[in-house]
Amino acid sequence: MNKKIVAFLVSALWGVAAYSAPSIFAVKGVGANDNDILIQTTAGVTNNYDVCQVHSTAGAVDIYVIVQGSTTYSTTAAQLDPITGSSTTAVVSTTAGTVYAFYGKFSRIKVLQDGATAATAYLVCWDRSGS
Repeated sequence: MNKKIVAFLVSALWGVAAYSAPSIFAVKGVGANDNDILIQTTAGVTNNYDVCQVHSTAGAVDIYVIVQGSTTYSTTAAQLDPITGSSTTAVVSTTAGTVYAFYGKFSRIKVLQDGATAATAYLVCWDRSGS
């Protein structure tokens, strides 16, 4: 899926709690305190997707995942590749206003607020094959 389309979907879904279709999953979460869970998918929701993008409009977030076949979340935050902004260096904690991507098949994804600044995050996942 085209990155511009995904960016549009993220911005268009700001007022929507969650959206899911056969080839795309999108959800919004809000936190107030450090380590608040903004988004946590349930088992099976993200199994069929292999690329996700996360964007926070305020505050920083980090991502923890459960890889397929496991039942335990990663103990360190996932590495995120910046899609927008001036940096091309991968990070483990986001900067507000920048869109990041991460790749893989995950049975669960958890987005946590990173720091005291209240965060609003958007997570969009899809299957690159389009099926």
